[in-house]
Amino acid sequence: MAYIKSEEHFINFINRVISENPEIDENQLLDSESYIDFIYSKKLTDTFTWGLKENPRLLEENNLLVWLQKYNSTGLQLIPSNLENILTAEFSDEIKKLKHISGVYSFWSKSKIPLYVGVSIDIQTRAISSFSERFNKYKKEVYFRYISTITATDAAVLEVYFIGKLKPSLNGASKYSDNLTLKLITEPEFSNPILCNRIRKIKTEGLD
Repeated sequence: MAYIKSEEHFINFINRVISENPEIDENQLLDSESYIDFIYSKKLTDTFTWGLKENPRLLEENNLLVWLQKYNSTGLQLIPSNLENILTAEFSDEIKKLKHISGVYSFWSKSKIPLYVGVSIDIQTRAISSFSERFNKYKKEVYFRYISTITATDAAVLEVYFIGKLKPSLNGASKYSDNLTLKLITEPEFSNPILCNRIRKIKTEGLD
């Protein structure tokens, strides 16, 4: 049974770790959404949370990135078996370039309608798990775009900005659903769209 039961459980756990370990550098902490990424990966959840019991400073960004690099080097499968026959080679190849890259990722429809905007300290793993959660059985084409950032804080700010601006349908319940009134002097651009999934066409016989 997984140690973490829900997002709220995870956040409470993190807050307790911080309060009980004053040596943690709070300037090195990420936003809560970045840590929540871990509970959506079954192979990371227990390993990370039990690791925190032994080393609370895993919450600090630098230590976390070192831990992730070491963990991924042990052979964590990048593309889950249930997605191997769904994802395009183009999407898989692009994802391989985004290991340990923080930023904002997004999914779009063929007609350029924004479907979802998310944020992560590691776009590679989060984008794949996010696609699996939302589009695994989706019957239409989905396109991937992203913006890489220098820091996780930059990514967190941009996520709120683009959710407010784009109003993605799958972020509909977001607390940022009211009107955006701020404008960025230089707005970063998302990468070119990349088709994520292969859609099987149904053959029809005897129809003109």
